Amino acid sequence: MKQVLAPGGRLLIIGLAADKSMIDFIIAGLMLLPIRIMDRVHGGMKGPNVRIAEPKESIMEIRQAVNEILPGAIVRRRFYYRYLLSWVKPTDTH
Repeated sequence: MKQVLAPGGRLLIIGLAADKSMIDFIIAGLMLLPIRIMDRVHGGMKGPNVRIAEPKESIMEIRQAVNEILPGAIVRRRFYYRYLLSWVKPTDTH
């Protein structure tokens, strides 16, 4: 994607991250209450009925790889083990 994206183009990826460190587990625990409240308000979330691979990399491992491959990209943790990767391809300044 880095090579085919037009200058100024935006890459967005939603992925799953594994909880591996104590910080990952603490953050997951803190997110549990807002997730439960949203489930109550919106009627709960049903499974998508598709096969999903278990995440292998932690959010920290994902951020380290992204920093090497896509400098300037932002990786944000989201609910339900998800993360959002956002990167804008730099425009040529020549």
